[in-house]
Amino acid sequence: MTWQLSSVRVRLFHRINLSAKEEDMASVRDHAAGRGCQGWMMEGGNSVAGSEKERDPLLQELAAMRQHIEELEESEAKLRASQEALRRSEERYRLLVENARELIVVAQDGRIKYANPRVAEFSGYSLDDLALRPFADMIHPDDREMVLERHQKRLRGEEIPPVYSFRIIDKEGRTRWLEISAVRIQWEGRPATLNFLTDITERKRAEEALLQARNLLSALIQSSPLAITAWDPDERIWMWNAAAERLFGWKEDEVRGLSRPIIPDHQADQFRAHLHRALWGDVFSGVELQCRKRDGSIVETSFSAAPLHDDKGLIIGAMGIFSDISERLRAERALKHSEERYRLLAENMSDVVWTMDVDLRFTYMSPSVKNLLGYNVGEAMAKGIPGIFTPESAELLLKTLGEGLEQLGPRGRLHPVTLVLELICADGSTKWTESVITFVQDSHSRSVTIQGATRDISERRKAEEDLREGREKYRLLVENQNELIVKMDREGRLLYASPSYCQLLGKSEEELLGGPFVPLVHPEDQASIVQAIGNLSHPPYSSFVEIRSITPAGMRWLAWSHRSILDKNEEVIAIVGVGRDITERKMAEEALWESEVRYRSVVEQSPDGIFLLDVEGKTIVEANAAFKAMMGYTSEELEGLSLYGLVAASKKEIDETLQQVLAAGGITGLERQYRRKNGTLVDVWINARLISYGGKKFICSVVRDVTEKKALEAQRLRAQRMESIGQLAGGIAHDLNNILGPIMINVELLQMKHRDRESQKILSSIASCAQRGADFVRQILDFSRGVEGQHQIIPPKYLLKEMEQMAREAFPKSIQVESELPKDLWCISGDPTQLHQVLLNLCVNARDAMPQGGKLTLSAENVHVDEIYATMQGDPQIRPGPYVVLSVADTGTGIPPEIKERIFDPFFTTKERTKGTGLGLSTVQTIVKSHRGFLSVYSELGQGSVFKVYLPAALSQAEEAEEESRALPCGKGDLILLVEDEDELRGATEELLRNCGYRVLAAADGSEAVSLYARYQGEIGVVLTDMGMPVMDGLATIRAIQKMDPEARFIATSGLDHDQALAKSCGAGVKAFLPKPFSARKLLALLREVVGG
Repeated sequence: MTWQLSSVRVRLFHRINLSAKEEDMASVRDHAAGRGCQGWMMEGGNSVAGSEKERDPLLQELAAMRQHIEELEESEAKLRASQEALRRSEERYRLLVENARELIVVAQDGRIKYANPRVAEFSGYSLDDLALRPFADMIHPDDREMVLERHQKRLRGEEIPPVYSFRIIDKEGRTRWLEISAVRIQWEGRPATLNFLTDITERKRAEEALLQARNLLSALIQSSPLAITAWDPDERIWMWNAAAERLFGWKEDEVRGLSRPIIPDHQADQFRAHLHRALWGDVFSGVELQCRKRDGSIVETSFSAAPLHDDKGLIIGAMGIFSDISERLRAERALKHSEERYRLLAENMSDVVWTMDVDLRFTYMSPSVKNLLGYNVGEAMAKGIPGIFTPESAELLLKTLGEGLEQLGPRGRLHPVTLVLELICADGSTKWTESVITFVQDSHSRSVTIQGATRDISERRKAEEDLREGREKYRLLVENQNELIVKMDREGRLLYASPSYCQLLGKSEEELLGGPFVPLVHPEDQASIVQAIGNLSHPPYSSFVEIRSITPAGMRWLAWSHRSILDKNEEVIAIVGVGRDITERKMAEEALWESEVRYRSVVEQSPDGIFLLDVEGKTIVEANAAFKAMMGYTSEELEGLSLYGLVAASKKEIDETLQQVLAAGGITGLERQYRRKNGTLVDVWINARLISYGGKKFICSVVRDVTEKKALEAQRLRAQRMESIGQLAGGIAHDLNNILGPIMINVELLQMKHRDRESQKILSSIASCAQRGADFVRQILDFSRGVEGQHQIIPPKYLLKEMEQMAREAFPKSIQVESELPKDLWCISGDPTQLHQVLLNLCVNARDAMPQGGKLTLSAENVHVDEIYATMQGDPQIRPGPYVVLSVADTGTGIPPEIKERIFDPFFTTKERTKGTGLGLSTVQTIVKSHRGFLSVYSELGQGSVFKVYLPAALSQAEEAEEESRALPCGKGDLILLVEDEDELRGATEELLRNCGYRVLAAADGSEAVSLYARYQGEIGVVLTDMGMPVMDGLATIRAIQKMDPEARFIATSGLDHDQALAKSCGAGVKAFLPKPFSARKLLALLREVVGG
């Protein structure tokens, strides 16, 4: 019984203290057993009292025990119920933890003590793997130190951020972001951390994308070339990019919080109204505003604006964009100006410029249509395409225009189309023209304009026909000559074979064309021809080879010279070969080699130098007498002489020439300079041929001295350059004379009207300058034709004094001008204007030679030139006798010796392109020679130069010319028909004649003149007509009037001398020829003579 009670107590204690340890329970059982041995004994299930006196207390204890047992049983029932509730609660928490989206981890001792399944799912590791590895291994290396430090601080109970984020690397090696919230707990009696982790990888990516977008937007705004600003609802600036700083000059911190620092007062209301539009939700662009920069200057801008919204769509401000349109506005103004200039150009150019609409009606035509077709603008536009084009050309033009309009693409422009069309003139004749047509569509693709420019190509058509005839003649020449001519492609296939080559091979052209050229050569020589053709693919794109061909008549030796045809990119597109049958020559060469004596005789007696060069040693092994004499060497000195010591060229050039000879087998017409024994150079012309003798290769060269020939060629080229000057001079003379004519006439009119001294002085100066210009034009023409000017007796001191005064006034002050003139200086005979030009050119050159200043000395002296000195000049027209020497000396840079011989060449100059033409000294030499004089030049580098002009002295003194009367000869009311196409000259001449007592009928061209003469035939006293006019020139006008009135009288005028001969060809009716420009006095004197006569 006692053991049973003790056992019950142990079970009850165990139920009460469920957390008691096993050793504690053992001590309870021992304690109960001890008490039982003292009070009770168990026998057969009945208890025997130890003594009677202990019975009552035992019963009391038993009753108390029974009551206590009932209480324990009740308590145990409640405990079981509580444990069941705890089990259900733990099950719910377990389900909650294991199914949570958060990662829940208990960490202790650097390892994971507990992790919910979400951790395994997130990391890719199983729960067992997670428990076996330190959790630090999964933390990103860059975040590992920070996480471990905070984990340790939390375990120690230190203060750390409750929430932070870090990265881990999952099993797949991907980086993932986690946000952690942790608390310190006790786990199995020791500190640990309970960690709640949230996957924020996507949020981090979104934040990074948002940051990148913000950075990109900021970069775009700051790097934008447009000025970008932003205002808040109170119209205060809160954003101002770098372009705004550059455009307006204000920094962002200077304008932040301001309202309108860049808006001038006169545009404040307008700007505020536009800003309110944006703040009220309107979006607009392209508003032109004038804005003020920080420095106060105004800049033209284009303003665009739009509202700014927050994330709820509410307007929180406005953004504005300013773009600088100053250049655009300037460009628009320039475009307008350009269009005006284009219109003026179109109306004054010789080509006919026209435009059409899509209905193919002319909308514009330049006035030059009158010169081309004889119609005025209105007539030509009214006639349209059918009226001014021949039927065939009209059909072609209409077809082309229709196709062009159909093909007009979205870009609004087609490539220009060029057509050759035949036009019908007003007189019924036709002209061939070239028209360039362009289709233009506006930027909105709404309208199309057809633009065209038409040019007269009648002369070009004639030249093309002549060219075709020339080509036909060339073809006939090629096909009927004895030389063999072939044309091949770059692969050596025949494209053409001349009849002579076909006849030599006994084949037709059809049999040869398309086939290779090489098989037509003797098998032993095919390698040579292949190499020769291969050399044509690179410079010098030519080759020479001698090969054999097998023909029906037997084997023949042919010498072929090949040259490549290149395209614009210098690529070989074809090969032309010219061959000659040299069989007889080859036979003669073989015979020549067989006879050494005959060879020696021919070589030694040759007037050309001949030498034999050892190819391997590049030394001369033998030379004939002519070559020895040419070079000044003896036989012993010449033999063994290196080619590099003979040829005046670089080693590279010499080696390249040798390679050409070796590759081509020879070379013809090579020009070089050889160095004589005495060091002088000689120009030579060389024919070289590669030969083999005794198993060695030699080059046999035939050398001809062409020094004299080169000198003659230089003279010929110089003459051609002089001829080009004449062509230039003739081209400008007419226009210059038409310009100077009105000036000279109007000045004389003004001299008649304004008699006061000041006006007369000014007008005299203008008249002098105009006359000087007219004389200068005449001088150019005389110079270009080699004609002497009008000579008169001149005291040279006046020329020198005038030049001295001009130099003092016009030249820099750093140049000191002096003159040395003897009193007894002889007079000379010459053209004052030309001699003035000589001194002017020499003085200008002297000035240019002294850029840092110096001394210019003009002097003159009387000298006697003897016969020896005259002969030394090398000019037969230089005679001994008295001369006046005019000297121009400077202290400038001097003339380099190497160019001294070229300074008188036309177009030769050492000055910059914009500072010299190279005609100054050439003009000086020509003028001096026309005065039968000569020049001498002395110069030292760094010391200066002296130019001396020798002019024959006049034997008699000049007689002073009587001054012409100032009164102009006037008319007596005679009617003059004035025909002149230049408006200014016609107006000035008409006013002069009216003021001087003549009646005037003025005509702008020949046809108008003929009409006026028909109306006033009986009244017109004389016809004053220009010879060079468009449409109907002076010659045609004279002949037309002579048909109406054979007794009509004419005075012809022109700026071109050759028109004088044309005028005289019209017979006695042409009473005089008046060269342009003419003075009023000359014209009135001539009119009085003709009308009075």
